[in-house]
Amino acid sequence: MDDPWGEEQGRRLHEVLERAGITVQQLWMEYLHLGGTAHRVEVEAYLHRSLKLPRAQRDLLAHTANLIISRTPPPTAPYSIELEQRRQDTSQDPAGDPSAGQSCP
Repeated sequence: MDDPWGEEQGRRLHEVLERAGITVQQLWMEYLHLGGTAHRVEVEAYLHRSLKLPRAQRDLLAHTANLIISRTPPPTAPYSIELEQRRQDTSQDPAGDPSAGQSCP
C-alpha cells in the first residue's frame, strides 16, 4: 500500500533544508552515520519527488535534518556594544589607519 505522506514529507524536508542552508551531502553523511541505507542519489531524488523511500528511511532523514538544525545556533540580533566594537575593530585596521604607510625617520 502506498504511503500518502511520502511526497509531502519529501517536499517539506527539501524546504527545511534550503531554509536552514543544509546541503544534501551534509544530510546524507549524517543520515548514514545514524544508520540510513539510501544512497545519496536516492536521497536527492526523493527530495525532488522523483523517488519514493520507505517510511522508516523518510523519518530517519527528517530526524537527521532536525538533529543538524538543533546543533546550529540561531542568528541573533546585535547589541549596541557589539556594533561599537565592530566599528572600532575596523577603524583600527591598517587600511583605515591614517598613520599606516608612513615611514619612520
